[in-house]
Amino acid sequence: MSTIAPSRALKPALTGLFLSVFLAMLDAQVVATALPRIAAEFGGTGAYAWVTTAYLLAGSATAPLYGKLGDVFGRKRVLLGALALFLLGSLACGLAPSAAFLIAGRVLQGAGSGGLFVSVGASLGEMFTPREGAKYFGWFSICFAVASLAGPVVGGLLTGLAGWRSIFLVNLPLGLVALACLKTLDLPRRRREAPFDFAGVLLLGTAITGFTLLTPWSIALGAAAAVVFVVVERRAEAPVLPLR
Repeated sequence: MSTIAPSRALKPALTGLFLSVFLAMLDAQVVATALPRIAAEFGGTGAYAWVTTAYLLAGSATAPLYGKLGDVFGRKRVLLGALALFLLGSLACGLAPSAAFLIAGRVLQGAGSGGLFVSVGASLGEMFTPREGAKYFGWFSICFAVASLAGPVVGGLLTGLAGWRSIFLVNLPLGLVALACLKTLDLPRRRREAPFDFAGVLLLGTAITGFTLLTPWSIALGAAAAVVFVVVERRAEAPVLPLR
């Protein structure tokens, strides 16, 4: 682990990291107050729970994949890719011509958010020793908490002032600022020549999805996937989640 003393040179990178976490968490909550407007525009309310659920599911299911990708290709490249995917999903949501398109955009956003949460935490771990990093992980937690509380309020204000699409489109300028800041992030590049644990990623994602949905069938599927996951990971050469 490298030790990098806090300095003015680190401020842009840290700004990009914390802004990325803030945006990803904000979008988990921001749609709650906008759902009535969305339903009114597209008609009906049957599928609108998925506007929120799709984001959470995609983020939960893809998080283990990003952890492994970061181990193989380096945190910075994976982090930038996750942020780009999040912004693409935000653009798709903001321009969505239908409810189905909106939900698909939320899946893209969620898939990007899973990578942001994992990669930001892992990047802080590579930038600082545990003692130095405690302060910055505290900031990470503060960003997470503030975004959770502010989400419904921000969603209501933006929806009232500029329409529901603005809650997604506002991510674009802020995300581009984060992207520019993250370009200054200095982390070691790596590429490990080890087999990728596709089975482990698939099983872990299935287990997380099943337990997130909390329906009888999904819980049963998640439990079965979790059991098989343990068996597979005990034999994997490069497990996505080492059991130790």
